[in-house]
Amino acid sequence: MELVDSLFQISLFLQRSGNRNIARFGLNQSQFTVLREITEKTDLSQKDILGDFLLEKSNLSKIIKKLVELGFVTVRTPEDDRRMTILNSTDKGRAIIREIVSELDAMKDFFDQPLETYELESALSSVRRLKELVRFHIHDSRGSKGERDE
Repeated sequence: MELVDSLFQISLFLQRSGNRNIARFGLNQSQFTVLREITEKTDLSQKDILGDFLLEKSNLSKIIKKLVELGFVTVRTPEDDRRMTILNSTDKGRAIIREIVSELDAMKDFFDQPLETYELESALSSVRRLKELVRFHIHDSRGSKGERDE
């Protein structure tokens, strides 16, 4: 239980700090995270993003809708598969990501300073493994409900 409690506490701190830094740009943390992914890659589908993040499909749809309304993302439907939507960031979306990332570098420094490189690498490895386990659990629970990731 100590691990879960500690992760909750760290998560709350990161969420408060992140939202404080991101809110002035008109985004919340989930919107920023999705926009950053769309900005770093091109021609992503919603399914691609669902595979990378621990989001429910309905939440992702709302996030994308908001990013489109803000002019940060474009959505297009390929001629060969009308069921799919392809997402790309706009110039405005890429510019806002650059601004936010530079602001968030201070948060990275917060963790880098007191920890040795091997400690950071070990922590990152553990977090990646935990994320894989959560992703597997989400995928497994979606499958058992009969939901499809489109």
